[in-house]
Amino acid sequence: MTKREAKQRIEKLREEIRHHRYQYHVLDTQEISDGALDSLKHELYELEEAYPDLRTQDSPTQRVGGQPLDGFSKIEHQRPMLSMEDVFSREEFEAWLHRLQKRTTATVDLYCMPKLDGLAVSLVYEDGVLVSAATRGNGRVGEDVTHNVRTIESVPLRLRALEAGDLEAYPVLASFTGRVEVRGEIYMPVEAFEVLNAQREADGEPTFANPRNVAAGSIRQLDPRVAAKRPLAFMAWDLVVDAEIGTHHQEMEVLTMLGFPVAPYSGLAADIDAVQTYYAELQQLRESETLPFWVDGMVVRVNTNALYDELGVVGKTPRGLVAWKFPAEEATTKLIDVTWSVGRTGVVTPVAVLEPVHVAGTTVQHASLHNMDEIERLGVRKGDTVIIKKAGDIIPKVVQPLPNLRTGNEEQILAPTHINGAAVYRKEGEVALYCDDPDVFERQRQAIAYAVSKAALDIDGLGLKTIEQLLEEGLISHFVDLYALTKEEVLGLEGFAEVSATNLIAQIRSRKEVSLERFITALGIKHVGGETARRLAQKFLSLDALMRAKKDDLLAVDDVGEAVADAVVAFFAHVGNRQAIARFLSLGGQVIDAEVPVNGGALAGETYVLTGTLQGMTRSEAKAAIEALGGTVSGSVSKNTTAVIVGDDPGSKAKKADELGVPTLNEKAFFAMLATHTTL
Repeated sequence: MTKREAKQRIEKLREEIRHHRYQYHVLDTQEISDGALDSLKHELYELEEAYPDLRTQDSPTQRVGGQPLDGFSKIEHQRPMLSMEDVFSREEFEAWLHRLQKRTTATVDLYCMPKLDGLAVSLVYEDGVLVSAATRGNGRVGEDVTHNVRTIESVPLRLRALEAGDLEAYPVLASFTGRVEVRGEIYMPVEAFEVLNAQREADGEPTFANPRNVAAGSIRQLDPRVAAKRPLAFMAWDLVVDAEIGTHHQEMEVLTMLGFPVAPYSGLAADIDAVQTYYAELQQLRESETLPFWVDGMVVRVNTNALYDELGVVGKTPRGLVAWKFPAEEATTKLIDVTWSVGRTGVVTPVAVLEPVHVAGTTVQHASLHNMDEIERLGVRKGDTVIIKKAGDIIPKVVQPLPNLRTGNEEQILAPTHINGAAVYRKEGEVALYCDDPDVFERQRQAIAYAVSKAALDIDGLGLKTIEQLLEEGLISHFVDLYALTKEEVLGLEGFAEVSATNLIAQIRSRKEVSLERFITALGIKHVGGETARRLAQKFLSLDALMRAKKDDLLAVDDVGEAVADAVVAFFAHVGNRQAIARFLSLGGQVIDAEVPVNGGALAGETYVLTGTLQGMTRSEAKAAIEALGGTVSGSVSKNTTAVIVGDDPGSKAKKADELGVPTLNEKAFFAMLATHTTL
């Protein structure tokens, strides 16, 4: 990037960040996630670090928050409430620590604290009595929210009376008779938030998005009765006094003596590895939903107060303080290009090629765009800055573009008309694009990868790179060709030596005997996934019977409709498919007949559908538990469904059950049903 391009990018980023900060800090609304905004701020910070002469006093990196609300009186902070630099990886944290160590010869000891996701406030006590409470505001002037903060039980209206043991441990406490300022976070405990939302839903009121929004909205109300009704809490993280206290660790102890709750899971860290361990443990607590409050990272601070003060401030950020943020599920990056992937059933999918970005703990370079309808709905273009989302192991997807950051050089995304010379078309009434040429390389690759996956043939050692090499060398064109491979042929591939080639051939040979269910899955019949393959196997018992099945025979199978029945009939009517099956058998392959299902069981004849996430067991475990009692698990809801098991974040199946009048069971009721029938 040239300096001119950097200048243009910096200006656009500043305008975009100012817009979203105004929405959040002044209007109490939010258009994009915190993770996406953090990503924009981080990009701006990095560009200003690379081009420091382009940094200006009015840059968002040089200010702390939004302007105070006009409805509140103002309080000027005696000492500015500064912001923190954010880092997102160990490498960035190490760089921050290295910068500190270059500025001092002293030992840099560190103190770690959870970074609460709430509203920062400053509490001022005169002669032990609370006299004012103010928000951060713009760092110099905040809103006077004393009337609301006084309603919070965990905020002492008077400092705790000190005992002899307190004064013996910290003689400096004897001088705490004048002005004492305590800074910390107002938040809503997770449990209280869930109760509040449940009540609002029962009352027909809109629910809140997250506890932090509730805390901020409650405190920034002119009517203190609103805050009084909300179960808010306060946690202290800084003490501002004239008296000398040696370390931040000691400050936290003093805060407790004065009557303030401080963040649990805080403590000293001897080195970078200890900080990393603390970070990992805190992240695990967060993901396991063990913490009673929301956190979005951890704060690492130079523990020695004299050194912290000596390090000073750069811009509006103390050098001795950093926020190591948890991996955001959303981030911003550039959409460079779009490629078109052909799947095993011929569906053509647009894939966004991105500038690499770190999100949800991994580096992402590709994201799903779903289909052309989604591209048009989003209005996304090549060259756009986009927000991408990645939760857990879910494939990243493009959430939205940020049009305000466009330069005018972006390009419209057009659907392809051909892929590798094969025509691409769209069926009437469908959103997907199709490419029906079975020889298209990508389609072959995906079909073979699907066939050897754990759900089908379960052949280890056959990754996409190996499959690509086998296809490019002309050694295979269908998964059945794998059974004709020799060790010598595999040895000719990149990355294979004597042992690895021998192991791969042995793996393939060990999968010559395949259950009917797995073989049907491996065939890759359109609309037929693992669950439908299981139902077909249970109904027809043998491959020969399935190949001879008529449409009416197939429609008699539970949850097999017109589309599936037509696809199965068409598949086995195709000469090429029959020849592939015959070749598999001629190479020594065996398709093992399914066993006759055993009738009976407490849930025999009943069909259940699972939707959402169960906390007590995985989806596979729940399915196995139902089947062990003779029941059936379906992937779709119909009038014949016995009940729908509804976990957290259910999908459209719960709504469908409502529409059809099908009963639903929450997780507690489902476990009770299993326990009852298991006992019987």
